[in-house]
Amino acid sequence: MNGTILDVLRDRAARTPDRVVFRFDEDDRVQSVTFADLARAARSMAAALNREIAPGQRVLLVYPAGVPFIEALFGCLMAGIIAAPIYPGSVTDRSSSFEAIVENAAPAAVLTTGATLARLRKRGAAQGNLRWLPTDAIDVTDGDARASRPEPQDIALLQYTSSTTGKAKGVMVTHANILHNTRAIRETYSLTDGSRGVCWLPPYHDMGLIGGVLQTVSTGMETLLFSALSFAQHPLRWLAAISSHRAELTAAPDFAYELAAAKLETLDGPLDLDLRTWRVAISGAEPVRASTMRRFAAATELYGFRAEAFFPSYGLAESTLIATGRRNATQVSIRTIDRHAAGERVVREPRNPLAAQEIVGCGRPVGGMRVLTVDPERRLPCPDESIGEVWMAGDSVTAGYWNLPEETASTFCAFLANSDGPFLRTGDLAFRVGGELFVTGRIKDLIIVRGRNHDPAGIERSVEQCSPRFASHGAAAFTVAAQSGEMLVVMQETTNAVSKDERADLLARARAAVANEHQLSLHDLVLVRRGSLPRTTSGKIQRFRCRLRYVAGEVEGIAVS
Repeated sequence: MNGTILDVLRDRAARTPDRVVFRFDEDDRVQSVTFADLARAARSMAAALNREIAPGQRVLLVYPAGVPFIEALFGCLMAGIIAAPIYPGSVTDRSSSFEAIVENAAPAAVLTTGATLARLRKRGAAQGNLRWLPTDAIDVTDGDARASRPEPQDIALLQYTSSTTGKAKGVMVTHANILHNTRAIRETYSLTDGSRGVCWLPPYHDMGLIGGVLQTVSTGMETLLFSALSFAQHPLRWLAAISSHRAELTAAPDFAYELAAAKLETLDGPLDLDLRTWRVAISGAEPVRASTMRRFAAATELYGFRAEAFFPSYGLAESTLIATGRRNATQVSIRTIDRHAAGERVVREPRNPLAAQEIVGCGRPVGGMRVLTVDPERRLPCPDESIGEVWMAGDSVTAGYWNLPEETASTFCAFLANSDGPFLRTGDLAFRVGGELFVTGRIKDLIIVRGRNHDPAGIERSVEQCSPRFASHGAAAFTVAAQSGEMLVVMQETTNAVSKDERADLLARARAAVANEHQLSLHDLVLVRRGSLPRTTSGKIQRFRCRLRYVAGEVEGIAVS
C-alpha cells in the first residue's frame, strides 16, 4: 500500500486546512484542532524531537488523553521515531509491566507533559536512568527542519498488549498497517469525511489509538474525545456526547454498554437525549454479550437508538485493530450452542437449557483479510460449525513483536499442513457459519478439570447472575493445583460489604449455579470490593494476575460483619 497516514494528513491540511478533526472535551472546556493545526504541530514536534532523538529509536508516550498526546504521536510519526503509548498509571503501579516494557523497548526517552511528570515524581515514580522529556517545554519554533518521510514498511508504533494471560509484548505496527486497517474501518462502516464520532477509549490501547485517533485522521472525519476516567465517573456523559455532537459512530467494550444501560435504568425520568444519528455502535475488545445488547437497546429505545445499529467486531493488536466486522445495519447474528460441547470444540444445539450459551457473530473478514478457523494440532482448516483457533493473514497483520524473535516466529509464522501461510495465530477459539466468525473463548484461558474443557467466561457469567449483589463484568474464574487435582476458584466483585450469613448464602448460590450449569464443584468464592480486580487498559479482567494473587495469599477480601 502506497503512502502513509502522514501523507493523508498533509493532503487534508492542504485541501481543508480549517476543517476540525478533533474536539477534546475536558471539564466542559472544549479544545478544537483543525487539520492545519495538527500538521503544523506535528512538523514542529518532529523537528524538535530530531534534535534530541535519532530516527528509528524508541520513545514511550506517557500522557493523559488529550491534544498533547496526539501532537506528540504525530510528531514521532513524522520524525521517524517509533512511539510506544503507555498508560500513565502503569508507571506507578507496582504490579504493572512498565519495567518490562522499558527493558524490552530500550527507549531513548519518555515523552510526557510537565504536569504529568510532576505528578509522577510526587508519587515517587519517574526516577532512575530514564530520560524524561516534557514536550510542552521543548523549543518547537523551528517547525520545518529535518522532518523525515518514513516509508510504508517502516515501523510506526509499538502497541504493548495489555495481556490477560501474560506479560506485555510490543506489537510492531508499520505505517502500511495503519493505513490498511484504518481504510478497512472506513469501508466497513461506510464512513466519510463528513462523519462524526465520539471516543473515550484510552489512546494507549489499540481500540482508542487506531480506531479513535488514527482512523479519524485517515477518514477525515471529526471526533469528539474525552477521557476514560470521565466516562467511568459519569457513564451517561458518553450518550450525552453522542447526542450533542450528532455522532454516527462510537466504539466500546461490552461492559461500557452494560454500565450505561444500568445507569439509565436507575433514572427517575427521561434525559434530554437524541440518539437517532447513532448508526454504528461497535462492540469489541472483549466477549460481546447478546444480553448486553438487548438490555442497552431496551434502555435507549426511548431516545431513538436502534438495535440494528450494533456492530459486533473482532480484532486484536497483532492485526493492528479490526479483522472482522458487520457491513450492513441488519439484525445481529446470535447462535445458541451447548457450552459443554463447545468445551470439546463441538458446535451443537443445547440438550439441556442450563447448558445453553449465546454466541454473538462478529461479522466477516474486512479489508481483504483471510480469517480461518484451524485445528492447531493437525494444522487443517475447520469446516463450518466446528471450533478451532483463529488464524489470519493480510495487510493488517503486523510485523511481529519487538525484540522477541522466538515469540514472533511462534505467533506470526504459522503454516497449514499444505504449507499455505504464513498466518498469525491469535490464540482465540471460534467457529464460522457462512463466513461469519463466532468467537467462543481463548485457548490459554480454558479451564481443564478432569480432562474436560470449560470456558471461564461462561463460569463467570453464571456466578455474576446468581445474585444482584454481584457486579457485572466483575468476576475471574481460574483453577489452582491441589493434591486431588485442579480446583476451581472464582473471585467476584460485590457492590458493598456483606454479613457472614449473606456470605454463606452467596457462596451457596454460586456453588449451585456452577454445579447446575457447568457440572463443576466450586472450591472457593472470594468476594472483593468492586473495581479491585486487576484489569487491562481496555477493562478486561486479568485472570492470570488474579490467580497469582490468590496463590500468593495477596487477595484482600471485603469486610464481613
